[in-house]
Amino acid sequence: MRLFFAVCYPLLVHLSVYLNQTALSVLAMVSLAIAVFYPALIARKVGAWLGLLVFAAVCFGAFLWQGRLFIIYAPPIIIPMIFGAVFVVSLLPNNIPLVTDIGERSRGPLSASMRRYTHGVTWLWSILFAVLVLEAILLAVFASAELWSLMTNIVNYLIIGFIFVSEYLIRRLRYPSHNHPDFIDYIKIVVAHSPRAKRAS
Repeated sequence: MRLFFAVCYPLLVHLSVYLNQTALSVLAMVSLAIAVFYPALIARKVGAWLGLLVFAAVCFGAFLWQGRLFIIYAPPIIIPMIFGAVFVVSLLPNNIPLVTDIGERSRGPLSASMRRYTHGVTWLWSILFAVLVLEAILLAVFASAELWSLMTNIVNYLIIGFIFVSEYLIRRLRYPSHNHPDFIDYIKIVVAHSPRAKRAS
């Protein structure tokens, strides 16, 4: 269900822009909030539910007050900025590159060649998220709302998915002797060994 709300967010934003419907924008922001705070909401924490209601009311009021739905421009900038920061921080001295760390915590020690490769992949994701942040800012300032929405809510996610799948296939081809998981297990490993999951454990 958490994935459902996460997927609903960009789709609802895209529909709200093309149909010019404030209600869909509010639903989009609420879907994003549910995806982020899903564990606390499922645990029926009163504070989480009250916070969600207040957030929905603030979004609705902000949309009506602005006349245009400017608040929806923020997540496509903030979300890749957060992800990019996680990757970049892992590249700092005395830290383990994030992709290397996920690989070693899930599959055991990596070879020197594989460590160099995963270090490069960590750089790839850092650069990609930086580009997406810059793109979202430039489109918000200079492009039409329709083009901004198409790129940030549809195309960018397709790009991320394409790179994720392509990197997995390239890794299998480049290191055929390595003990690679199948693709579904690979996704589970990435999710289970993400920094957020590690902090929660």
